[in-house]
Order: sequence, then structure tokens, then C-alpha cells
Amino acid sequence: MASTTCAPLCETAVAEQVVPALVLLCAAGGARCSTRPFGSRQINPRRLRAAPDTVYDVASLTKAVITSVVTMQLVDRGTVSLDEPVAARLADFRVPTRSR
Repeated sequence: MASTTCAPLCETAVAEQVVPALVLLCAAGGARCSTRPFGSRQINPRRLRAAPDTVYDVASLTKAVITSVVTMQLVDRGTVSLDEPVAARLADFRVPTRSR
């Protein structure tokens, strides 16, 4: 099962502090096969282990994750180049200049 294959990767991610906690969910054919938590969902004031139903706030990550995935799909299609300046696609984009 995928959960036993992925479990060591999840354990390493928590042990190496890549993430404080995560929940591995495996599904097949639209049905949940297994759910396994790793790490701690709360550290202070006391440590609480992650649970299968732990809700994670990923709002700040959503824009970056979606934008990077879609951008790389466009790169793969040859529509966009990573070497292309952002201003070439977004005319109003300006890099702020630093005042010294």
C-alpha cells in the first residue's frame, strides 16, 4: 500500500523539521484507503500530536503553489520561458527601486 511506501518519507520530513506535521491520505477509485498523521499539530503551550482530522492553514501557500505549478506547465508547453522578464507578460509589473 502507498501509505507504507510513503511513511518513511513523511517520518523523515518531520524528523528533519521540513514540516512540523502532516497527514498522509491514500485514496483509490475515489475512496479513502488510509489516513495517517505524522508530527505535532501544536508545539506551545503543550505538544499535541497531529490527528487524522487535523486541519492545516495553507492559505498563504495556495497562491505560491498554484502559480508555480501552472507556470511550470506553461514552461513545459513552451508558452513561457523562465528567463523571460515578468514585465514582458505583465506590462504594469515594476521592480521597486531601493532608496539609499
